[in-house]
Amino acid sequence: MESLEQLLYRMARRLAATRYARPTLNEDLWEAALRGDEPAVRALLDGGVDANGTEYGYTALTAAAHRGHTDIVLLLLDRGAKLNPFPPTGGDALLCAAWMGHRDLVRLLLERGARLRSNDLTGTSAVTAAAGRGYIDIVRLLLDRGAYRGSAAVAAAAAGGFTDIVRLLLDQGADVGSAKSYWT
Repeated sequence: MESLEQLLYRMARRLAATRYARPTLNEDLWEAALRGDEPAVRALLDGGVDANGTEYGYTALTAAAHRGHTDIVLLLLDRGAKLNPFPPTGGDALLCAAWMGHRDLVRLLLERGARLRSNDLTGTSAVTAAAGRGYIDIVRLLLDRGAYRGSAAVAAAAAGGFTDIVRLLLDQGADVGSAKSYWT
């Protein structure tokens, strides 16, 4: 049975195939990273597949980070996957890990040099994603590392009913008058 991620990916490919240039993401690598299949990821990379292949912001690195597959993330980074792609249209590995609540992976990505000020196309940052999902430990970690304290994270936490995170952000000096919209 096809997972939601696979279905969305397949639908995006089909839609984009009529509008955009030919994709460069290797589907086998992306799916192996999503599954956490280290032998398959290693074999594909050994066979010459580009670790930085991307399609509409999706990479093998973001797939592995989304699922919390630290071993795959490390393998991809060691094989040259870009931690901070530009533009990060679908979000980067840090955003994916924060969104899914993978605290140890967030810490590892920060140690490897992940940018705190990176956003996806909607303007969502890692701290906003974590705040909106109630991951106070990740919010604290990101704030300790210097994440921007804008109103989007406060709004996301408030919308989710996470008053402890709202309080934390306000105590840390969140600029509640800075946002132009909910997610900026």
